[in-house]
Amino acid sequence: MADSKISALTSYTTPLNADLVPIVDTANTTTKQVSWTNIKATLKTYLDTLYPAISQVVITAAKVFSVTNTLTLSGVDGKTLTINKNITLDGTDGTTMTFPTTSATIARTDAANTFTGVQTMTSPAITTPTGIVKGDVGLGNVDNTSDSTKNSATATLTNKRVTLRTATTNAPGATPTTNTDAVDIQIFTGLGTAITSMTTNLSGTPVNGDMVEFIFLDDGTGRAITWGASFASSGPVSLPTTTVLSTALRVLVQYSTVASLNKWVCIATA
Repeated sequence: MADSKISALTSYTTPLNADLVPIVDTANTTTKQVSWTNIKATLKTYLDTLYPAISQVVITAAKVFSVTNTLTLSGVDGKTLTINKNITLDGTDGTTMTFPTTSATIARTDAANTFTGVQTMTSPAITTPTGIVKGDVGLGNVDNTSDSTKNSATATLTNKRVTLRTATTNAPGATPTTNTDAVDIQIFTGLGTAITSMTTNLSGTPVNGDMVEFIFLDDGTGRAITWGASFASSGPVSLPTTTVLSTALRVLVQYSTVASLNKWVCIATA
């Protein structure tokens, strides 16, 4: 009869903490009441004795759980798996494991061995390498000599061709521009006026023995050439003072520091 009375009651799906449940106290066979809160607390105490504690486990999404700080799992064989830092295990088959912090350690310790999992390096500091390493193509070695040392060293070129640097300026005006550090052959075409100074716009840091060839081509009218203080005749060969009508005038000069001359000396004309 008691069963029929219970089954006749209205169904109740989710009890509240304050809800009461009748219970028979076997100590004195009296009927008493117990709250749903106390029932849950009693069940937790009992279940904790059956299963190892897993602290701070949070379900973050479907098939995902994350552990903050430390998760310790004890196996049936007495071995312990300890996971430090933050860790996320993704998927029911356990195929994906990520470590969102700078490092993570998975250690298994027993009487026989201890092993540690992969360490993750975050934002490694990469310093600027010192020295200069250069490869000499075709020589089969690596040359790490500094540029300053290489530039001051003595070397012999064999079967090598040096391509002269050439610059061409059309209608250069009365004071043509020449950088002797940048050219070996300077060509001036279409001279439409007399050159009043080859020195005014001359630049560069020449050394004794440097040579530059000047080529002048007028516009059909002979043009006067004034060289200025940076140039000098050599005695046997004089600096030309005018172009040759409609003909290329070639003048080869060489820088000389002999007797503190420090000038470009004319050594050939054609």
